[in-house]
Amino acid sequence: MSQPPAYPPPYAEPNATPPQGAYPPPPQGGYPPPPQGGYPPPPQGGYPPPPGAYPPQSQQMQASNVVVMQQPAQQSTVIVRESANVNHALHCIICFFFPPWLFVWIWMCLTAE
Repeated sequence: MSQPPAYPPPYAEPNATPPQGAYPPPPQGGYPPPPQGGYPPPPQGGYPPPPGAYPPQSQQMQASNVVVMQQPAQQSTVIVRESANVNHALHCIICFFFPPWLFVWIWMCLTAE
């Protein structure tokens, strides 16, 4: 049985530039250590939007008056109750693996509406 051919190296030369979309190589001296007290926690309210994401507020504000001249409608509550159907296929499968489940299945069939 023969060996499959080896994959070519990703870069032909040791100092070759990476292809488009790849990360640049790390700095020569390595990355700097983290700050002495650690990184500050993120802000509690979330991050603010980037500058220029929204138009200035002077252009955004408009005066609008809304007057409602109608009585609120009568509220009514409708309660819908679905009948509890027994899933016979599921209970049959459970009975194959755990035979005492047959009693639970029978009880559910008797008490279901």
